[in-house]
Amino acid sequence: MKKISVFVLALFAGIFTFSLFADECTGISVGLIYPYDYYSELESYIIEGLPESYEGELQIHFRTYSDDDDASWMDSAAVGTYDLGSEQNSSLETCRQCVLLNVYNSFDYSEDEKVYFQESGTLEITLLDEEEQMTNGTLSAKLVQVTIDEDTLETTPVENGDCIEIESASWENICIPDCEGKICGTDGCGGTCGDGCGDKKCNAAQDACVEWDCTQITLPANPAFEGGAYNFNHTPAANDRDFTSLEIYSINTIEAAEYDLSEEQSLFCDICLYLYEKPIFDDEGYFDYSETLFFQESGILKVNSFDSDVRSIDAEFKNVRLQEVVYDEIYGDILPVPGGKCYEIASAPFSYAGDDIEPGDTGDTGVVEPDPTDTGDTASDDTDQQTGGEPSDAGSDSDPADKGDSEPSDASENGKDEEKKSSGCSLSLI
Repeated sequence: MKKISVFVLALFAGIFTFSLFADECTGISVGLIYPYDYYSELESYIIEGLPESYEGELQIHFRTYSDDDDASWMDSAAVGTYDLGSEQNSSLETCRQCVLLNVYNSFDYSEDEKVYFQESGTLEITLLDEEEQMTNGTLSAKLVQVTIDEDTLETTPVENGDCIEIESASWENICIPDCEGKICGTDGCGGTCGDGCGDKKCNAAQDACVEWDCTQITLPANPAFEGGAYNFNHTPAANDRDFTSLEIYSINTIEAAEYDLSEEQSLFCDICLYLYEKPIFDDEGYFDYSETLFFQESGILKVNSFDSDVRSIDAEFKNVRLQEVVYDEIYGDILPVPGGKCYEIASAPFSYAGDDIEPGDTGDTGVVEPDPTDTGDTASDDTDQQTGGEPSDAGSDSDPADKGDSEPSDASENGKDEEKKSSGCSLSLI
């Protein structure tokens, strides 16, 4: 029996906007394709599209048919250009480089799903990392409507069926660091250029380290505890909805001590301090995301006392700096913005009695739009106080970290919330 080794790049194409009844092939273009977790999980959103009722899933398969136990899908994904219209690539039964598109009406499931397969086109592999088993590549193809035998994978074009042209598509599983002309800041691949800036910050051009020039802010002494976080109406603020949020996840390990915030430079922090500038709330008044996000860069949280049962706390922020950050969709973490803004808190003692919640409760869940008349001088549990808070991609419609609206779990050994990790999705393949 021949061994079949299959590598699948599942490119999820949000909504394909094309006419299924056009006399000529409908052209579509695919935007950025990026891996969500592993090389076999890629997502793509079509930037130009079709009727809203139709959705589709684009798949690219690399296959190797061989009796050799050492055969790999990478044998069919070596750097080079491949003809999708070749005789070998004319059927899912025999293809080495295979492109499929499944299209269905999401509003009418009685309508049969349509399947499209390559008739012609070019697939180019521009980079192959055999150790990491990842590729970079581009694609242009004409796809025709087909039927596929579930047992043999024999592929038969549908008489007078539709056709679709993919004008261009690309994916980049392998990140190539870009540090040309840069001495600091991000390299575009989750790392940094140069040796960093020490006590200084990287400028916007990433070619110099400059002194910090931050806006000083103050925090009220009595934060609200809602959405599993201690929330402060800081002053001054860019607008009356801005707020600062302290989130503590390792609740069973917190004791009277000083905690260095510079050691917590990741979304997987145990003690996390965020500042949300220009937050956006949904129609029901719940926090959605913020246009600009700030995260701790340095400073001390001095905890005098903490009760994990009722979340009572007496503490002080000392010499804290928060820097502007963005969420990295590819690497799932936050990165400083070169030349970005920053805020500083010289000293801010605060306390929360925890008298108004039952042991083990985190308080109200959800992040509620604040009352614009609230001055922020005092804090309460009223729903007109902005609450919670979750790290967010500036300008993004969803928060990738899922931390603010639910209680941190202490199920693990150190009490860290497992839901802080992003969760993926599985795509069904033919």
